[in-house]
Amino acid sequence: MGRTLHGELLRDAPENMVDTKLFVLKDHGIVCHSFIFSGCDKSGANVSGLSLIIPFSEFKSYLPFIELVEERVKILIAKLRVLQAKVRIKKVLG
Repeated sequence: MGRTLHGELLRDAPENMVDTKLFVLKDHGIVCHSFIFSGCDKSGANVSGLSLIIPFSEFKSYLPFIELVEERVKILIAKLRVLQAKVRIKKVLG
């Protein structure tokens, strides 16, 4: 999966944006639902990725939930960004 997202992780992502990608890798028997987003850690601003790996056999069952999953993961990413901002502020204030 790293090769599939390689180009996504090297680009500059707009702040507060979450890109979603759905890869169906039938030959490998998996479906990969990926979320690419910007953030900030100890090293500074970065682009990160989170992928949910689903067996291809479950893909049909997963389809009705794609929008719900995207909505919920985006909420989790927003919460992560808030935590990262708090850490950054705490670091600046010492």
